[in-house]
Amino acid sequence: MLLADRRESDNMHDVSVSAPSLHSRLWGYPQQQLERDKKRKTKEGDCLPTPLGLQETLAESVYIARPLAHLLSLAVWGQKSWKPWLLSGILDVMRYVLEKC
Repeated sequence: MLLADRRESDNMHDVSVSAPSLHSRLWGYPQQQLERDKKRKTKEGDCLPTPLGLQETLAESVYIARPLAHLLSLAVWGQKSWKPWLLSGILDVMRYVLEKC
C-alpha cells in the first residue's frame, strides 16, 4: 500500500515495508509485553536436551544411517535384489534392540 505525501507527489512511502504485519504486532501495554517475554523465556529454558547414554546414541546413529545404507546398498546390489531390504530390516531390528535395552 502506497501513501502519497500531500505536499509532494514525488515522495511515496511504502507502508507495508515499514510497519509489521497485524499478526506479528503485540497489542497491550509495555508491562504485558514484558510479562509475555518472561513467560516465553522460562518455557524455552525448561526444554533442556536429554542426555543420551552410549546405547541411545548408537540407536540414534543407526536410525540416521539406515536410509543412507539402504540407498548405498541399492546402488551396489541393484533395485531387484533383496539384499538392501534385508540390510534395512537388520538395521531396524538393531536400532529397536539398542533403544529398548
